[in-house]
Amino acid sequence: MAWVWKILTALIGGIITYFLGAVFWALALAQHTKSSEGIGYVLITALIAMILALTAKNGGKAVRRVAIYCALICFAMPLASFVSTIFVVADTTGTSGAEQVGKAIGTTLITGASGFFGFFLGIIAVLIAVFVRKDKPQQST
Repeated sequence: MAWVWKILTALIGGIITYFLGAVFWALALAQHTKSSEGIGYVLITALIAMILALTAKNGGKAVRRVAIYCALICFAMPLASFVSTIFVVADTTGTSGAEQVGKAIGTTLITGASGFFGFFLGIIAVLIAVFVRKDKPQQST
C-alpha cells in the first residue's frame, strides 16, 4: 500500500513543482531571448521531485521530501528575481533617464512580490514537511 501513496505524492508533487519551477525559471531566465529554453529546466525540476518521492521508504517520507524540495524552490525565487533585476537595470544602452527609472521601479516591484510570495509559500511548504505524520518507532516486547 505504501507504493500507492508514493506514486500519488510523485504525481501531485511533480505538478506542484512544475508550476513552482515555471515561475522560478521564468524569473531566472528573464533576459534570455529563447523562450523554449526554460521548458527543459522546468521539466527537470518536476522530474527531480518525482524521483525524490518514488525513492522514499514510505508515503510520509515522500511527502516530506517533496515539501522540502518545494520550499527550496520557493526560497530561491527571490534570489532569481534579484539576479534578473540586476541584468535588466544594468542594460543602459540607448535608453533615456525616464526609461531607466521605469525599469528600476518595475524590477523592484517584481523582486518584492517574488520575495513576499516565495517566503510565505516556502514557510507553508516547511510547515507541511514538519507536520506530516512521522514514522512510529517500533516497540519491542
